[in-house]
Amino acid sequence: MRSGSSTVQVFTRSPSRVQRCIKASSTKGSQGCTARSPAEAARSTAAGSAWRSKVSRPGQGMSPASINVVMRTVRRPGSTVVAAWMRVREIYAASADNQALKIQAATLLSMDNDAEAHNYLRQLAESNDIETQLTASGALFLVGDAVSETLINQGLDSGNRNARVKAASLAGLTGYEAGIPLLRVLFQDRAVQLSTPAARALARLGVRDIVPDLISMIFELHEEKGKAAIFALTMLANEEVVEQLKFRLLEAEGVARFRLVEVLFTINDPVGVQELKDIFNNYPTLTPDVALLLATHGD
Repeated sequence: MRSGSSTVQVFTRSPSRVQRCIKASSTKGSQGCTARSPAEAARSTAAGSAWRSKVSRPGQGMSPASINVVMRTVRRPGSTVVAAWMRVREIYAASADNQALKIQAATLLSMDNDAEAHNYLRQLAESNDIETQLTASGALFLVGDAVSETLINQGLDSGNRNARVKAASLAGLTGYEAGIPLLRVLFQDRAVQLSTPAARALARLGVRDIVPDLISMIFELHEEKGKAAIFALTMLANEEVVEQLKFRLLEAEGVARFRLVEVLFTINDPVGVQELKDIFNNYPTLTPDVALLLATHGD
């Protein structure tokens, strides 16, 4: 099927299998689909919990003391990681003409309690350029510093598109609920560069009334919109959202079906598990992507 200059590969299939699975699940719980062993279910649940922890906030669950223990362990004399840390310091020292690279190196060094690198990031966060301020603030957030809510708001309301993108991401990561009205405006923007980070941020902030729009994004051609919708729907998934996804699954084909199934699979819904295995067995062109997902659950 073609739309403009874009081509979408459509995979036709008999809906009877998924219809039986969804119908059985809605009337008998998970008995309508292929049951998983207790060990498989435990692996699936653990993987899902770890994934949610990772996407909700980078570094969540690790205290500064824990990070220091890890750093001391990998930097023991004779460790193969020592050379990597030396290289990071070399990059930091030699990247005066490449600010983006130097910020990345400074972030790593700051996690290892390097005062010079940490101060470098703080100085950038107080500079006069809003893009630089937001980039440095994002790095400081990863290190564990607080991010200025005033700066986030200025970024969201800025005429600088790149600043709005960075501010949207920070608003979601830091839980800046006061930015929701501005994030809604970005979410409705036709520019993918703005709508996708806003979708992720609103999902992190728990804004559920965007679910219908997110489901519509699942069916759009743009790959980045699809990825953002998958992320956001996974974050916002509850019983009502799951039922909406299953309903749309009955009519979905091709890439849209795969995206819906990915959300259901990630939240450990039996329909998602069964459908993903079905796609793996029947659609060779999707096998690599499906295999990556199944592997995370120990399949």
